[in-house]
Amino acid sequence: MPRRSRISARATAFHEAAHAVARLHVGAPATAVQIIPRGVIHGSRRWPGRGQHRMWNWLLVLFSGSYAQAYATRGSLRRTFLHSGKLDLVEAAPAINWLVRHRYVRSRMEALERVHFETVVFLVLRWDAIERVAAGLLKDGRLTARQVRALARI
Repeated sequence: MPRRSRISARATAFHEAAHAVARLHVGAPATAVQIIPRGVIHGSRRWPGRGQHRMWNWLLVLFSGSYAQAYATRGSLRRTFLHSGKLDLVEAAPAINWLVRHRYVRSRMEALERVHFETVVFLVLRWDAIERVAAGLLKDGRLTARQVRALARI
């Protein structure tokens, strides 16, 4: 495998591993993940909780991928969000707007600051699990929900 492809596969593996581990961390069902040439296939998008708790859980799962990818590849978080995390940001916008509209935060910036803090704490707490899931993805190219749960050990 060419060096560029290995770097890209590693970045994608950490991005998707973090999403998968974050889902387990917030109590959502595990999903199968697969690295494919033009992206990644996700499983169910059910989120636990109601109201603001559901939105914060969703945001943590969405942001965790780009944060883990940037950390694992020693890349810029801003650049990661502008490229591979762009769809995650698009998905996050309605949740952030909902939190502001319902006055759980005063501004979008306050919501982003909180999700930033919670995502960093999540990475510190669950980095070992993310590494195990990413290694499994790099080895096999795909993991079932059962394999994700077993590797994450959450």
